[in-house]
Amino acid sequence: MAEPNVTSPTTPNDRERVVLAALPMAQLVFGLSQGIEPQRLCQAAGLSLAQLTDRDRLVPHDWKCALWDGLGKLCSGTPVGIAFGKFVTPDHLGYVGQVFRNARNGLDVLQKLVRFGALFDSLAARYPTPIETDGDTIRVMGSRHVQDARLECVEATMFGLVTQLQALAEAPVRVVEVHFRLTDQRHRSAYEEFFACPIHFGAELDGMVFAREPMLAPLRGANVAAAARIEAYVAETYASPDESVEVKLQAIVREQLRTGAFSQGEAARALGLGVRALERRLSKRGTSFGQIVEDARRGEALRMLTETDAAVYEIAFCLGYQDVSSFNRAFKRWFGTTPREYRARPLP
Repeated sequence: MAEPNVTSPTTPNDRERVVLAALPMAQLVFGLSQGIEPQRLCQAAGLSLAQLTDRDRLVPHDWKCALWDGLGKLCSGTPVGIAFGKFVTPDHLGYVGQVFRNARNGLDVLQKLVRFGALFDSLAARYPTPIETDGDTIRVMGSRHVQDARLECVEATMFGLVTQLQALAEAPVRVVEVHFRLTDQRHRSAYEEFFACPIHFGAELDGMVFAREPMLAPLRGANVAAAARIEAYVAETYASPDESVEVKLQAIVREQLRTGAFSQGEAARALGLGVRALERRLSKRGTSFGQIVEDARRGEALRMLTETDAAVYEIAFCLGYQDVSSFNRAFKRWFGTTPREYRARPLP
C-alpha cells in the first residue's frame, strides 16, 4: 500500500482537508458508467488522471468537489449525486469498504462509518457524527462543522448510505425521516420515491432516522472475523503514531472488558510502553486510560440494552461494575437516565 503523502485525517487542519482517494476514484468509475472517459472527466475537473491511480492514498478534499463540477458539466440533466449514490458499492472503497461489507448489521455499519469517517472527510476526526438509538429508531445526524453545502455531496451521501444498507442487509432497511439542511427542493419527487418517508428541508442538520429493528438484522455473507482483521489493518495504516497507540489500546480495553478487570499497567506492557509513557501519549491525544475504559463501557452498555434482553444486573457484571448501583450512577451520568428507564421508554 502506498504511504499517504498528505496530512493524516487524524490531524486535519482547515488548509489540508483530505479524503481517501477511493472516493474520487469511484467518481471516475461512475463517470465511465455514464460514458465519460476518466481522462475527459479529469480534464473537466482541472485534475491529472495520473494523480488518481492509488485509491489507498489521501488526497485533497477539493479534488472530490472538482470532480462533482466536472460530472455536472458532462452529465447535463442527470442528478449526479443521486445517480452516484445508487451506483457506488463497498467494493469501490477498497479496504474500508470491506469493513462495511463484513459488519455485523446495519447499526454496526453506521458505527464503523463514524469510526472511519475521517477517511471520507478529515474534519470528521474533530467532529464525529453521533448515532442515537431511541426506542424503535436509530438517529444519525451529521455535525454542522463537517457537512457539505453542495447538493451533489449531500445527495450522494444520503442515497449511497441507504442503497448500501439495502444491498447488504437481510431485512429491508426502512427510513423513517430524512433531514436536509439545504432548501433546494428541485429533486423532491425523487427523494420521496426513494426514501418513502417524510422529507424535511431547511433542517438544522443533514441526517436520517432509521427503523431500529431492520438495522439489527445480520448482513448477507458477512464475515465478522475478517472485518475485525481488516478494520485493525485500516486503523493501523491511517493512524498517526499516537493514534496508533490509542487504537491498539482500545482493542486491549475491549478484551479486558470481557473479564471486567481493567489494568493500565497490563495494557501498557502489551503495548511495549511504561505506564507514564502511555499516559503521555494519551494526553497528547486529549484522552486517558480511564476515559477509554469509560468509552468502552458506555458503548457496550448501550449495545447490550438495545440489542439484547440481558438483565441490568447482568450488564453491570459484564462491564466490571461491583454492583448495580455503581452501574446505574455511571449510566445516568452518560445518558441522563437509568438503564431500566432507558429500556422502558415509550416508543416515539
